[in-house]
Amino acid sequence: MHICVLTNRPLDEVPAARVTVGALERAGNTLAEVRVVSPSAPSPPSGVITVPSRVPIGGGKAGSLIRRLQPATWRTTDLERRVAQAAAETDADLFLPVPTNLLGAAVKAAEHAGGAVMRTPAQPD
Repeated sequence: MHICVLTNRPLDEVPAARVTVGALERAGNTLAEVRVVSPSAPSPPSGVITVPSRVPIGGGKAGSLIRRLQPATWRTTDLERRVAQAAAETDADLFLPVPTNLLGAAVKAAEHAGGAVMRTPAQPD
């Protein structure tokens, strides 16, 4: 089975996610990772699909002004859309959101790709 893990931190920094992903890999599943990253952060290892946390990516006065003028709801909706699109492009059968704030993106990706979402009991329905 092909599984897409959605995260906003390296999996090594989240013990529960590290254990879950390790168990899924040992069971013979193929994993893809979609990670929300800060544009100024160092690039993650190869094989990790990155989605910039803010748009426009460029800095300077113009980029800063445009980001400040964007409503917060627009920014979160846009980020969710971009993460869902990147996750759906992995052609995964199952989407695993590590933090709860990426659950909406996992649901949208699953609807687009015809997959399912694996959530923890602590995450909302």
